[in-house]
Amino acid sequence: MRILLGLLLVVGAVDAAELAGAVRDALTSEAVKRAAVRVELLDEVAPVRVALTDRRGQFRFRGLPQGRYLFRVSKDGYYESLVDTQQRVRPDLPFALRTNQVIEDLAVRLNPNATVSGTILYDDGEPVRLATVVLTSARGYGDVAPGMAITQTDDRGRYRVIDLKPGAYLAKA
Repeated sequence: MRILLGLLLVVGAVDAAELAGAVRDALTSEAVKRAAVRVELLDEVAPVRVALTDRRGQFRFRGLPQGRYLFRVSKDGYYESLVDTQQRVRPDLPFALRTNQVIEDLAVRLNPNATVSGTILYDDGEPVRLATVVLTSARGYGDVAPGMAITQTDDRGRYRVIDLKPGAYLAKA
């Protein structure tokens, strides 16, 4: 009985797919440590698998059953992932893994968020302290939209807003 059970475990492991690769900063090409890499099996009720990248930005999933998956990568300070330069796997689009398929070279690129900073001064050059600064999209002058920001100047009239998607912004004080 023990021998038969051992054989079943080996056969099950052989029939599983693998998915591995590395996550890099899209601007610097440096490894992105501790990025959350997620694979979600779509056609069955199964837990989402999550792996954190190591110090070299690498990740690996073993024992994935055949099926359709969603693949996502996220990390604080980055706004989106460009997954797999060979276009086999793309973010938020289903892809199929076959039995025994091994993909070991996914090249994931994460785009860093933008930062806007500046100094607000009076006409005489003195800093404007504790001024409210509102960032809005340069495309329109409407209300503050999701992804826009409100901050305040410091005692030197300086402000800084981090974690913005790249784009054109207007700062109003």
